[in-house]
Amino acid sequence: MTLYDAASRASFMKGLRLSSEKKYLFRVLTPSFDDVSTSSLFYMFHRVLDWYGKSESRYYFKNGELDCAQLAYDLREDERKKSPVVLLGTAFSWVNFFDYLEAENMSFDLSSESCLMETGGLKGKTRSVSREELYHLFQTQLGLPLENCFSEYGMTELSSQSYSKPNSHCFVSPPWMPVQIINPETGSEVAIGEKGLVQFFDLANLTAISAILTSDLAIKHLDSFELVGRAPKAIL
Repeated sequence: MTLYDAASRASFMKGLRLSSEKKYLFRVLTPSFDDVSTSSLFYMFHRVLDWYGKSESRYYFKNGELDCAQLAYDLREDERKKSPVVLLGTAFSWVNFFDYLEAENMSFDLSSESCLMETGGLKGKTRSVSREELYHLFQTQLGLPLENCFSEYGMTELSSQSYSKPNSHCFVSPPWMPVQIINPETGSEVAIGEKGLVQFFDLANLTAISAILTSDLAIKHLDSFELVGRAPKAIL
């Protein structure tokens, strides 16, 4: 097992409040790692399905596009059987799927034991959708309790990921990746309740730079950081 694998295995299921002792039915709204082998996110999903996925788990990208019709069909079956599902996808993919559901006049009432994780990814890719609107759609179009909806925050430069509290934009990082919120003018850490740039120290980056200063803005909280946007003039 690689260090990246170990970091993912130690944090992913905790991030979704799921047991690491069970197998789950995953519906994944991204390409598979077999199709796009350059993405760390797709690799993480690939490993998670290996470790925790039931055999019926599947991906829903075909020829570079989200197969909305097949996903809708499978979710209808999950709804009929009252089967709990774990839904994984980028925010961009979710917006595409909800546009399809609107055009088809469809919605779902999935098992209350189902949960969802979105990984962001709207910047510059789709129509403008706020986080509040997106999470409202998780509730109204999929029938998911908002407390079962989570967000993942990661980047190519990191080996570890942060996960949000339920229905929140406050993120918690694993203990081996401390986070500081930095005043960009002084380079010092801000006080609790103040805003600054997110800086990670990822100790799982054994053969790469551990300290990463991002262009993401966040408010520092006692046990988490709350993402609030991008720094002015930051490259998307």
